[in-house]
Formats: sequence, structure tokens, C-alpha cells
Amino acid sequence: MIQTYFTQIKRIIDQYATTSFVLEAQIQFDMRPGNQGYLTGTLIFADDSKLHFSEYVDQTGEVVAKLMYTYHYQDTGNQLIFRYDNALHKPALPSVEHKKSNGLPVRIYQHHGFRIETISLATFEEREDAIRAEFADKFGSLFRGNQIQKENAFQRSLLDYMDKSSLYTVDYIPSRGKNEGQETTLYYHDRELFAWLKDTASLEDGHIVKSSRVTTVWTHAEIPKANIANEGGVKFPRGKKPEQLLCRSIEMSKHEGDMVFDSFAGSGITGAVAHKMGRRWIMVELGEHCHTHILPRLKKVIDGKDPTGITETANWKGGGGFRYYRLGPSLIVEDAWGNPIINPALNAAMLAEAMCKLGGGYVCPQ
Repeated sequence: MIQTYFTQIKRIIDQYATTSFVLEAQIQFDMRPGNQGYLTGTLIFADDSKLHFSEYVDQTGEVVAKLMYTYHYQDTGNQLIFRYDNALHKPALPSVEHKKSNGLPVRIYQHHGFRIETISLATFEEREDAIRAEFADKFGSLFRGNQIQKENAFQRSLLDYMDKSSLYTVDYIPSRGKNEGQETTLYYHDRELFAWLKDTASLEDGHIVKSSRVTTVWTHAEIPKANIANEGGVKFPRGKKPEQLLCRSIEMSKHEGDMVFDSFAGSGITGAVAHKMGRRWIMVELGEHCHTHILPRLKKVIDGKDPTGITETANWKGGGGFRYYRLGPSLIVEDAWGNPIINPALNAAMLAEAMCKLGGGYVCPQ
């Protein structure tokens, strides 16, 4: 149903995009777990005004409901003409105007008469079902406060206008980031910035599922390498990679049972990690560490005697196996005069196997 809704929206926008008063149309769709979806986009009109829009939708049965929506129409100078959304709106309350580095105004509003409630986690073990149900029921309004980092000069400059007792909202247009060029609202209380749960989680079958996007920037904390020298029980100075790094790469690109190929096996980390993750693997190595590093490492993995790397997080207990092949001599070589000849190093059995392989067959012993 959500995909059908997305298709209808795209068809409507495509129709507008063919008219003379729309210069450009941009839209992105994102399916979320738990029968939910998110769309965001921008329409740029012939007079260079812009309509920024976004919707967070949820499917219940045959009904697609908008949990959150924003439609912001701005003029050529990015000044707001009108806004239509289900966010907290600003009554006639005191406000001040602040300037951001991009020269656009930053409006700060002070609110009174609000109410912030907490969900008690006392006796969680006995009340777990009730607490989780309340979390799911209030999912769209759950938040926690984050202290502003000292390094964030812009955010800290906003705190100069705020006390601890009031609720504040800040409207501004970011010059970079995921909301670049779009009217954005931030919420503050107790001089802390709201971090909404809905921004990093979703509802799936009535349960809150925490999620995070995998980025191309992986921090040291995410890929620890403190014990890398001992991983796999083999020494490979200046050539080893952390098992957690390979785990993350394989997890992003391969499913369980898929094949992973490494033509420069090195210390055998690819095969070790893929094996622990339930993936099949092929490795190729020309160096002697094929015997001194790779074989011993893989045997420990299969025997369940490698406690290092991702063994614990993958809940690896051992099992499986592998086949080891040595590359045979070339069938065709050159003689002293540069003429191609059959390799004299091949005996009759090896020659028969080679010819059989070239013909697409297999050799059956005995």
C-alpha cells in the first residue's frame, strides 16, 4: 500500500514537472521497517520560489496515514511564505532574531503553558509490556535532551537567549547537512536540544525498532583495532585488517550463504570472517603464508578454537570445512626457441586431467 501511495505521489509530481511553471522537481522515497515510509522533495517554480515537502507515513490494514508532514513554501530569497504541517506551531509569543553565518535569519521563539511528561522505568521487569506499549503509543512525541557540545559555536550562541524553565523553538534554514536549504525547526528545553526517537527508530508490529544508517565514515570506536595483532592467532605485521572491518563490509554487501571472493588472501581474514558469518568463500594466495598463516587460522575457526575477532559477536562455535587446492603447472610452455609445447613436467595422469578439464569434463578416480 505504501509503495502504491509513493507511486501516486510520483505520478502527480511528474505531471507538474512537465508544465511550464515548474523548473525542477526532486523527490526521494524511503521504505522503513514496520510498514512505514518517508518521502521528501522540492519543487522549484518558474519564479525561483520553492516548495519543500516531507511526509512520514504508516500503513495500518488498508489505510495509509500521515504520522508527520511538512509543506514549506519559500520565495526566491528563501523567506517563508507559508507553512503547513503538524508540528508545534508558534502562537503570538516573544521571539528574537539571530543571524547565522550564511546571512539568513534564525528566529527563536519562547513558549509557555507547555507540559513535558516522563515515562517511569521503575520496576521495569514487572511492567515491561506496559512500558513498551506506552513507548509505542507515544512514539511520535518521544525525545531526550542532549547537551550542546562546546565546539558547536552556532548552537551555543542560541543558548544565550534561553533559560532553563521555558520551551524554545528555533526556525532556520541550514546551509549544509540533510536539511540544507529547507526550513527546519529545532526544540530546546532546560538548555538542551531535543533528539527525537522517531529520527533514529521505527515502529514495527507495534514495537519500537532502533536503527541507524551505515555511513561511509566509520569511526575508530566502531572498528576497534586494539587486539588486531592477536586476531586469528597469526602474526602479519602491517598487513592485517580488523575482523570487525571485514564483518561490516560483508554485512553490507552479502547475505548468509552468499559467496565472498578474495584474490589476495594475506593472513586469511576474509575466509575466517566469512566463515563465522555463514558465508561461503574462495581465497587465492601465492605467498608461503598460505601454509604458515591461512591454513592454521582456518583450522582454528572450524575447530571452534579461535576466540578472537568477531567470534563472540557472531556467536561462532565452530563447524564447516573447506577444500585446499594447489595450482598445478601450466599445460603449455615455451621451448628454448619460443615455440609453444606441452609442459614436459606433466606426467600422463596430470596431462589426462588437464585435457579432461579443458574438454569440460571431470576426472573420476579409479
